Amino acid sequence: MNKYKLFPVILSVIFLDQFSKFLASFFDLQISYNSGISFSILANNDPKFLTFVLCLAVYLLFNNFRKFWNKDEFASGLFFGGAIANIFDRIFFDAVRDWIFIPYTQIHNNLADWAIFIGLFLMLYPIVFEKQKKLD
Repeated sequence: MNKYKLFPVILSVIFLDQFSKFLASFFDLQISYNSGISFSILANNDPKFLTFVLCLAVYLLFNNFRKFWNKDEFASGLFFGGAIANIFDRIFFDAVRDWIFIPYTQIHNNLADWAIFIGLFLMLYPIVFEKQKKLD
């Protein structure tokens, strides 16, 4: 993994996410606080414990799956940047601040969530596409 490609993406995602949350607060946009993980799963657990578990999970993913993350530093940077940005929220707010509301749904999210989703999509798409080619 080339840290000179990975870390600028991580830092950019963290900055953009935290700055967007600051702007949402500054312009008095509606912000919801999600103390759980995606779709408020595990929201009834102790926020400090959940933060610890998520930090451990990100650490283990980063260290134990380097070959997987090596394939695309940009996608990996999006994923880890989004994960770390949401962990910052958990540390300082005991919840993740969501300010993007998807119309006609109950989905609330933030830029970090989108970075995680896009990063995973970019990493998994070639794997799925290669397997599909082999099946044809």
